[in-house]
Amino acid sequence: MHKAVIGRSREVCGPDALELVFAAALVLLVTSIAMAYGLHQIRMAKATEAFTLTANARIADVEYQAFHGEWPPPDDRFVIGSYTQGEYVKSLTLGRDGTLTAGIRLQVSDPERDFIVFSRFWESKPVDGYLSFRPVVAGAEGYGSVLFLCGFASPPHGIAEPAGANMTSLGGNDLPPGCRRGEQ
Repeated sequence: MHKAVIGRSREVCGPDALELVFAAALVLLVTSIAMAYGLHQIRMAKATEAFTLTANARIADVEYQAFHGEWPPPDDRFVIGSYTQGEYVKSLTLGRDGTLTAGIRLQVSDPERDFIVFSRFWESKPVDGYLSFRPVVAGAEGYGSVLFLCGFASPPHGIAEPAGANMTSLGGNDLPPGCRRGEQ
């Protein structure tokens, strides 16, 4: 509250209508920016479910390569296992050269379950896409470590590009930071 003298005839205490409208507009702007950023973070976090569902398959993929000297054949059911679907991951496939690909359906909120009721104003439709995990051997052939490159991530310096095809089709904003172009 402030006290100002307007002219010489009367005294005004408190904010006037224009100050209140400006303050309300500022609060609305900051709130909408925070909500949009929060919804983006939620969508990106939901894509990380693919990491959890592919964890066992990545281990089986590496074990197969270690024992047989080659990557498993496409869609080997022993490598994929029985956990091929989750809440956001709709499919899990094994491609050539040991590449694991998760089919993902991202939807920020479900109005029946989520507390973020206003998210339906920002999100018009779900996003369908794929996120690939491509194996690459670091070190001497047959004795090196196996790394899995997520999405569009570049291999570490000195390591060749993986042989498996990158089937990632999710946009960069929907991918976790380590799966974007040029990041490891």
